Amino acid sequence: MKLKILNSFLTLFIIAINCFSQPKSGYTYGFWSNAPARHWYDALVSGNGEMGVLVHGGPYNERIICNHEFLYEPVGGEEVNPPEIGKYLNRTRELILSGKYKDAVEYSYNNAKKEGYPGLLWTDPYHPAFAITIKQSENGKVKNYRRELNFETGEITVNWTDANGDWQRKTFVSRADNVIVQQIKNLSGNKINCTIGIEHQEGDVEGRTTNITGSKELLIKQPEINVNTDWMTFRLGYLKANRGYEGFVKVIAKDGKKELTDNTIQVTNANEVLLFTRINYLEEYEKSRAIKTKQSINSLSGDYGSLINEHAQIHSDMFLRSNVAFKTGNNDDYPIEELFEKQEATPEKILPELLNKVYQMGKYVLICSSGNDPPNLVGNWTGDWRPIWCGDFTLDANVNLQVAGVNTLRLEECLDSYLKMIERISPDWEINAENLYGCRGYLSGFRTSGRRNLHTHFDVGFPGQNWTAGAQWLIYPAFEYYLCTGDKEFLKNRALPLMEKVVLFYEDFLTVTNDEGQLVFVPSYSPENTPANQKTGALINATMDIAVARQAFESIIYAYKELEIEESTKVEKWNTILEKLPPYLINDEGALKEWAHPDFSENYNHRHASHMYPVWPAHEITPDATPKLANAAKIALEKRGDGDVSTHGIVMKSLAAARLKLDGYLEKKMCQFLSGRFMNRSMVTNHYPDGRIYNSDGICCFPGVINEMLVYSRPGEIELLPALPTQLKTGEAQGIQCRSKLHIENLKWDLSNKTITCEIYSYENQVINLKYRKGIETYKLANGKRKAPESENTLKIKLKKGKKTIINLEI
Repeated sequence: MKLKILNSFLTLFIIAINCFSQPKSGYTYGFWSNAPARHWYDALVSGNGEMGVLVHGGPYNERIICNHEFLYEPVGGEEVNPPEIGKYLNRTRELILSGKYKDAVEYSYNNAKKEGYPGLLWTDPYHPAFAITIKQSENGKVKNYRRELNFETGEITVNWTDANGDWQRKTFVSRADNVIVQQIKNLSGNKINCTIGIEHQEGDVEGRTTNITGSKELLIKQPEINVNTDWMTFRLGYLKANRGYEGFVKVIAKDGKKELTDNTIQVTNANEVLLFTRINYLEEYEKSRAIKTKQSINSLSGDYGSLINEHAQIHSDMFLRSNVAFKTGNNDDYPIEELFEKQEATPEKILPELLNKVYQMGKYVLICSSGNDPPNLVGNWTGDWRPIWCGDFTLDANVNLQVAGVNTLRLEECLDSYLKMIERISPDWEINAENLYGCRGYLSGFRTSGRRNLHTHFDVGFPGQNWTAGAQWLIYPAFEYYLCTGDKEFLKNRALPLMEKVVLFYEDFLTVTNDEGQLVFVPSYSPENTPANQKTGALINATMDIAVARQAFESIIYAYKELEIEESTKVEKWNTILEKLPPYLINDEGALKEWAHPDFSENYNHRHASHMYPVWPAHEITPDATPKLANAAKIALEKRGDGDVSTHGIVMKSLAAARLKLDGYLEKKMCQFLSGRFMNRSMVTNHYPDGRIYNSDGICCFPGVINEMLVYSRPGEIELLPALPTQLKTGEAQGIQCRSKLHIENLKWDLSNKTITCEIYSYENQVINLKYRKGIETYKLANGKRKAPESENTLKIKLKKGKKTIINLEI
């Protein structure tokens, strides 16, 4: 407790000192903070996808929390098969169709219990690996404090000055060598004296156990910690599974001395200190990889500069593929705390310098937490065991939003990480479909740790077994990748096998028709909402369900055509199903209904906006192709409240607003996000405002929102600046990939001068429609004469494969 008080005092003191000292940034992309983290969620983050670190930045008491993407505490629920209740489906449907919705839920759940279902189960919760501590003696007042994050290299730097000169600590997680690298230096040439330790990072488990294990006791063995003068090792096994992990930290003290003191390493009179750390996940706990790991680490260069350069070549290539820069007119080299204050002081205005950093941070977090898995709810970082909602992958919005921009950002490595998880868990989707519905094909569950996805997260209060739309939403990024790149091998070998299993489920599931011959989705669920006049979500014809099925069938028909697959019987069957899908409904207020059924009234005040699925991520409802439905969707979106004001709700609505070309609505949502205290001082977002529940979904999704705002695309069509807020009159973007087998190499706009310049790089010979909705006066291709457009707002542009085409517009 005394240490916490001292650290809090030191933090406040450093903030005060740094009000008078703001050193300049030495790089283009990143941000800096004027004080150490007060809590782990304010710690700066870095990662290589597999491992992640949280750096607090304390000058004299540093704590680096280490994470690994596969570390989930086994609590006993993930290996339980869903109950075999498909045989009760007909009666469940009869009850729903007769309006006995509550009875249907209870009937389904009671039969699940009869079949051995233990009740709603949670995934294994994500947890930290361990913490590395670095303690240095205090030497007078701390001055010129600065902790900073370089997005382009993934490097975290902590600088400060005291009576012993200028100090610097650096940390990054190498993609080249799969190792966490840390360096301690005194830039004034003075010797380094410090104590280095390794500790179990228990974090907080208070109040987070009732729906997981019923106990606050962690289900782990006693951690094994061993320290000698060269190595610190950490091993931990689980009680409910023969799995675990180990960590190895090599300590190098150049020209200095190392001694073992109280299970820590005491370094004296060193010119430089280096720490190399690797975490091994162990599928079989007893099979340590200690010898190979130490050999690998010992083979590393002792030169920090060469290590960071090798890593940065890989990391920066990913990071620099796309970028957006809104003109600020200001020096943006303020500490992040000051940028937040400036934004909060003018909540109705977008602070461009902060928006630029949000775009870059979103890319950065996505890259750093994409390895063998995509980012989970907490990215790849936590200081707590058993975080809220287990820190897992939530499949009915959160992970879907985190990868919303993965294709437009040209981050195919991150897409690969995402699909690795999907391919790993999808065999369980066949078990779900068979047991819960007696159907073939794929039915996803709600939650996963990335290991299994058996659908066992439901009960009477949360009838999640009635949600059938998950698998298609989850696999759509694979099909979207083909639309962006035209990679037919990928479409054939990776996307299509998933797509075929999804439509197989719908072939079996869609067997009920109404008096008009239309198919009926029953049971049907709109996550995680219920109508205002009902008390359950087990209903009929959720708009999302209809849109998802339509997208599934239209996508596979498109894929078969592109791949020239001759399966006329299948395609004929799918087209017949498409023709019989029920229409969307519009209510008396002119709003798109969340359930396409006359008996259900709208519950507008909810964080999810699942009925926007035909707008985003599907391309079914658009202002041009379906103006009446688009207007209804606009009214529904504007009437939608925020419910409990969650970050993922804001970005989900923002994506829909961009697709509906609602620049004013999108501007309000952006201001809400930027001004609403949804970001920590680490720039990682929370689920709720003011530091409540660390979740990375909002920050990961935001670059996707901005890309949709700047460029809308579908095969053969590109629209420039479809939903640009009026405040952002000038800016530039690079590398936005489009669902038209091309990317925008450069997009530059100045609305005050009524000019847009667009440079397009095409992956094939093609003709596209290029649109600017508000009207094009004239245009000019490179080295050509200025011409009037063929229509008021659209040009036909011929593109050549592998060539760049430059178009200058006067608007």
